[in-house]
Amino acid sequence: MQGFAFRYLDHRRVAGRPDNTGRAADAVDVAVNSFGATLVGASPIRDGRQWDGMLWVVGQSGSWYGQAHRGLSVAAEAGYQWTDLSWRPWLRGGYLHASGDDNPADDRHGTFFQMLPTVRRYAQTASYSQMNNTDLFGQLLLRPMPPLGIRVDIHRVGLASSRDLWYFGSGATQSRGTVFGYSTRPSNGVTDLATIVEASGDYAVSPRWSVNAYVGVARGGQVVRRTFAGSMMTFAYLENVLQF
Repeated sequence: MQGFAFRYLDHRRVAGRPDNTGRAADAVDVAVNSFGATLVGASPIRDGRQWDGMLWVVGQSGSWYGQAHRGLSVAAEAGYQWTDLSWRPWLRGGYLHASGDDNPADDRHGTFFQMLPTVRRYAQTASYSQMNNTDLFGQLLLRPMPPLGIRVDIHRVGLASSRDLWYFGSGATQSRGTVFGYSTRPSNGVTDLATIVEASGDYAVSPRWSVNAYVGVARGGQVVRRTFAGSMMTFAYLENVLQF
């Protein structure tokens, strides 16, 4: 078990304000405290089989452009692995909830604030952030040979509050200007964001060279279809990674 605490202060000369109030701002005015704990466990069940689990809880306080900030996020995951079988199959599943703001007219900001995220670790399409977000997922990991890893995921992604926004981005990206680092789209009064199926593979050619590939297909829900003419998205890449 691990406990943690963070203090995030942001006073950049950036005019973008990513929230559901519709209010303008000349500069960022954010001070957020995050307090949480992570509980991780793993244990063999019998020869060649083992389970794992993770619980992560974070509460937030502070201020958001003069409003009182109160946010909450919870993630629970569990897995089962067959280490004695070929390809070492590992099944995992979980659920994440990141609070949204239910009332844009009051003096309380209830959207969980994702401080400085590594965007693609959990949302590989980079189409949503852990803010006003729910994510129910299943995952399969395979190891056909030592240098090759394969991962297949399915995600059912939604919004925690239909009165808040759809958030995406990677946090603070510039010291001045108009872009906060998170962008938003309207929820359109619904919470069904998308169903995403994705697969990735990593192959270690040598200790310093690896080749990675990814493809993801997303089918937009009502949140997407009420904003865009289309509802399907495909994102794919192939990359070489050299380490020095």
